Amino acid sequence: LEPIGQTAAGQQIALGGFSGLAFEGIDPATGHYKFITHTDRGPNGEPTGLLRPFLLPGFSPEVVRFELNRDSGAIVITQRLPLKRADGVTPITGLPNLKVLAGTANTPHNDEIGVDLFGNPTPLDPFGGDFEGIVVDPADGSFWMCDEYRPALYH
Repeated sequence: LEPIGQTAAGQQIALGGFSGLAFEGIDPATGHYKFITHTDRGPNGEPTGLLRPFLLPGFSPEVVRFELNRDSGAIVITQRLPLKRADGVTPITGLPNLKVLAGTANTPHNDEIGVDLFGNPTPLDPFGGDFEGIVVDPADGSFWMCDEYRPALYH
């Protein structure tokens, strides 16, 4: 798959880690199935206690469209859309958006502290998203996405 970045340790990371999936129909010209999905919050490792390592802390989640060739099983990515804040410029990251409270095991809707590969705390992103589901609005083709970090919908 396509590369999305290189870690501070020099490892190349490929596009993957998809969460939600929606069927968008069959291409009338090719007969390929068309789907829309999205990346999760980005590549990360297993937590150690409350610490969750983020391999690419600046990763911006994306909406990804692809087609599946029903005959060969081949998948072709047809569109990648990095998610942005309402200003249309600032990327959304997959970093936690709420701080875990000192002396507690967690904070509602956030049970971990983001760290980089060296154990340094990552910044919080108040608009950070851990996306889990997507639908396409039939009225205008825009996307609605739900979040695992907290009860939130993104449009």
